[in-house]
Amino acid sequence: MLASGCSWIFVDAPPRHPPPSVAVECDREHKAVAADLAGFGGLLVLGLLSTALAGLGDLDRTGAFVLGGMAAGAGVFGTSGYYGMHQLRRCHSLNNLAID
Repeated sequence: MLASGCSWIFVDAPPRHPPPSVAVECDREHKAVAADLAGFGGLLVLGLLSTALAGLGDLDRTGAFVLGGMAAGAGVFGTSGYYGMHQLRRCHSLNNLAID
């Protein structure tokens, strides 16, 4: 969980109100988004496998807690990845407008 949220931490978002027709400084690399999506996918697969192996009826309290933690972690990774992708798209769009 400590490594989650790479996009929130490392993506340099474009300014909220950039000057028109001027290129903006922002992040154009997808590394943080890729890390978030890998974490999301990994936790999702682990959660599905552990549920399938244990069977929903056989989950004890600890198993349910661990599964809930995996779901929460996957939610953080997925949300952060979405935020990062949104900011990268904004950066790309704003800089394309500045070029035109």
